[in-house]
Amino acid sequence: VVSDPLAVQCVALQDKTSVRIILVNLSDKDQVVRIKASGEFRIYVLDETTYPEAAGDHEWTNKAHRKKININDSLKITPFSINFLEGSMEL
Repeated sequence: VVSDPLAVQCVALQDKTSVRIILVNLSDKDQVVRIKASGEFRIYVLDETTYPEAAGDHEWTNKAHRKKININDSLKITPFSINFLEGSMEL
């Protein structure tokens, strides 16, 4: 569920034990996203604040700071950001 469905794109991949979700905010405004699932997730974000580090380090995705989030809460994603969520979940 998202505040503006045309502004956010999502790709989700799941196997028996884990899930990865990529949320992309295509707009110039913050978007609020709610994922209908439960479980412990970690998120790392590529946006205007992390781009310089990511552009200069091909290992950035392995080194990026991952913040724990409660997937039951609404998630605010910044303008033009790519948000990587990973974890395990129960549907």
